[in-house]
Amino acid sequence: MRIDGNSYNSAMRNPLKQLSPRISASFAINKHLSLNANTGIYYQLPAYTIMGYRDNNGVPVNMESGLRYIRNDHLVAGMEWASSKNSRITLEGFYKCYHYYPFSLRYEINLANLGSDFGVIGNEPVRSTGRGRAYGIELMAQQKLFKGFYGIAAYTLSWSEFTDKNNLYVPSSWDTRNILNLVAGKRYKRNWETGINFRFQTGLPITPYDYDRSALVANWDINPAPL
Repeated sequence: MRIDGNSYNSAMRNPLKQLSPRISASFAINKHLSLNANTGIYYQLPAYTIMGYRDNNGVPVNMESGLRYIRNDHLVAGMEWASSKNSRITLEGFYKCYHYYPFSLRYEINLANLGSDFGVIGNEPVRSTGRGRAYGIELMAQQKLFKGFYGIAAYTLSWSEFTDKNNLYVPSSWDTRNILNLVAGKRYKRNWETGINFRFQTGLPITPYDYDRSALVANWDINPAPL
């Protein structure tokens, strides 16, 4: 159990509003096969650029608008098969649900979609009205160190979505549908080690440019980039 709170504004002051219970459990069917599950609530402060943003008069805009902690609900469940030779195979399903995510009033988009680029994120007016979700399944096979060899093979099928200005769920900029990770290595004497890492993932969603609006000089004077 965990609670968080601070004196930034009235929405964050009461720590009982950020109560974070978490629990996990495992049931052994036999010495090799088990069922595992865990669930919990997690809270995170918005970026300091969001909390500290002020308008031209020095007014802390987002403080006055009731900015809140970002909430994330986790649920994971699956099964695990373990051998006597330090190897295991797991199959898990997961669901994450985001609440109170900062939503840009200027660009009408969840700030979660702006986190994959370099630059300052959140130096603008926002509201804690965004929602999101990520869900999928993962199959993993792992060989821990055995006769000098080790390796991991993992495949994840997932979806990532956040709400738009119409409060509808749409694919986020993190919506990679398929991810395959392969890692293998060998340890030798005198602390030498060789290894290889291979990663494959399908493409991320893109937002096409509005060529008509981008061609207007007035828009470039305000935002020197395509729209």
